[in-house]
Amino acid sequence: MNAPAPRKKIAIIGSGISGAAAAWSLNFTQDVTLFESEERAGGHTCTVDVDYDGTPISVDVGFIVFNERNYPNLCALFDHLDVKSEKTNMSFALSLNGGQREWCGINLGTVFSQKANMFSPSFLWMLREITRFNKQCLKDRDGGFLGTMTIGQYLNKRKFSKRFQDDYLIPMAAAIWSTPKVKMLAFPAMSFIQFFENHRLLELEPPTWRTVSGGSRNYHQKLLATLGDRVKLNTQITAYNKSDDGSVLLTDQNGETERFDAVVFACHSDQALSILASGDGSEETKSVLADIKYKPNRVILHRDPTFMPKRKKAWAAWNYMRETEANGEESEICLTYWMNRLQNIDFEKPLFVTLNPTREPDPSKVFGEWTFDHPQYDQAAFDAQKRISFLQGNDNIFFAGAWTGFGFHEDGLRSGLEAAEALGGHVPWRSLEPEALPIVVAAE
Repeated sequence: MNAPAPRKKIAIIGSGISGAAAAWSLNFTQDVTLFESEERAGGHTCTVDVDYDGTPISVDVGFIVFNERNYPNLCALFDHLDVKSEKTNMSFALSLNGGQREWCGINLGTVFSQKANMFSPSFLWMLREITRFNKQCLKDRDGGFLGTMTIGQYLNKRKFSKRFQDDYLIPMAAAIWSTPKVKMLAFPAMSFIQFFENHRLLELEPPTWRTVSGGSRNYHQKLLATLGDRVKLNTQITAYNKSDDGSVLLTDQNGETERFDAVVFACHSDQALSILASGDGSEETKSVLADIKYKPNRVILHRDPTFMPKRKKAWAAWNYMRETEANGEESEICLTYWMNRLQNIDFEKPLFVTLNPTREPDPSKVFGEWTFDHPQYDQAAFDAQKRISFLQGNDNIFFAGAWTGFGFHEDGLRSGLEAAEALGGHVPWRSLEPEALPIVVAAE
């Protein structure tokens, strides 16, 4: 009878969906330690409890929604952990300069919530262009027309109007990726269109979206429940070094160094780069990570309705609030999530999450403030993603994170599980377990 394989000592850096999932999967077969630099575990999984005039309400300010088609692993995880969810709404609205121009995509009535839209040739033409884009972009993709064009170049090449670009497509994409307009226009057209098709954004009937009942922390707490004191909060890993025997040496902010058989960098690409640059990270790895950049976004949870469209009929789940500066330049992306609609919260207690507010909300109406960083995509970033797969396992280093895909929860989960499987982890709902990659295990 063969003796069981020795348990490997694995470090995971980052406690968001990628790190938590990797730790949960590996905990069945390996000895795992999870490091988190913040005082709270979860990353973008962030559920907040607020006292709303004496009524306790739990609300998410990071990850909020998912659907069955585009989040297969997340749905399987929720089924396995018995995490309850409920239907939600993912409508979109745009408001320009305090309501000078507004529309909302819930139905025909909300599209014309601003009556002037019915008599605006440019607005009516924009509606026609939505149908044209939905069909034309797929033909151009399949016909090889896109090449290496950015979405901005493609829209100009196909002569889509400025109104269509400024009031529909680019705001919607900017809201999805939490990215300013100018950077959104630099998004590779091929990847942009592929994403829109996969998420049924080119169809009139959207997928059914869902939200975790009671807040997303309900799944995250279950992932970390079995780790106990092996979750090290307020512990920032500052340097990585290689030992002569092939093991990994990690040093924290206090100068403490610990040896591991392998490490999973389940943090942001720029954070992984900082750690590797402070030690023995390879030049190739650092070059790849440097091409996937992050941008911080300020997030405020509040009850101030002035951060929503001027017309109540134009309120949607996602509200793109655009302001034009005195010099004619557009403001930083500002987006307000209507949490009552997104998480089925009592409409008598309005709750909003605003990303990068263009002015300060009434302090008496603010419940909290956070900063969440989001990956910024261009051709260099997508090229780097292709290269990262060839680096997995080198020097017993693995990478996971939403940045390895399109920046969403499913991407983070998938990459975390893939890293875990490569190290011998277990994913209960997968019928075929991939063969674990070889790893150098140092002698005790």
